[in-house]
Amino acid sequence: DEFLHGVACGSSISNSSVDGRMVVANGTYVFTANNCVICKCDSTNNFTLQCQPSGLKPVSWPTCPAAQCPNNLPLGNYTLSSTCTRSTCAYAGYRNQTILTALLDDNTCSKSAMAPSSDEGSKI
Repeated sequence: DEFLHGVACGSSISNSSVDGRMVVANGTYVFTANNCVICKCDSTNNFTLQCQPSGLKPVSWPTCPAAQCPNNLPLGNYTLSSTCTRSTCAYAGYRNQTILTALLDDNTCSKSAMAPSSDEGSKI
């Protein structure tokens, strides 16, 4: 995974997915799942792949399948399930005409509690 060290985003895409080896470089985006999903990589999001329905017409499917997690949370959206836990519906790949998702929990308190170091001031 030499790509993932500050150059590309990490993801929850399953190795068994058609696009399981997809790499998205920082500052770029790709369409996947027959154009039904757009995934973006941005270093400001801790190099975590951000995917959501593209709204485009699929390449070889009649329509784009539903892209949501088992709790009906749409792909790319999140809920705050507790004071410090954000649950995000993440893209996990696709097989046949099915978009795979995973519900990922992120501890938001540990990140906001960290004080910035003294050399991280604003630069104009």
